[in-house]
Amino acid sequence: MIWNGTDPLQPDHEVAYRGWPTERVTIEAIGSETVFAKGKDGCFAHNLDGTFSRFFRNHRRDLIPLQQERHNGL
Repeated sequence: MIWNGTDPLQPDHEVAYRGWPTERVTIEAIGSETVFAKGKDGCFAHNLDGTFSRFFRNHRRDLIPLQQERHNGL
């Protein structure tokens, strides 16, 4: 199920990292306040709204609904 971009993330939601909208990011785990997602650039922690959790590695890729944004060169 493609995430609508506003509801709290669930394990079966299809998401991508901002900037890579055509590659699915796998949701590895969801805690009470944190989502752990894995993509080609590694595994990162996000808030339930898909924004990057600043408490973890320096990474700026928020989660977005899969294929929501256009990618340069496609």
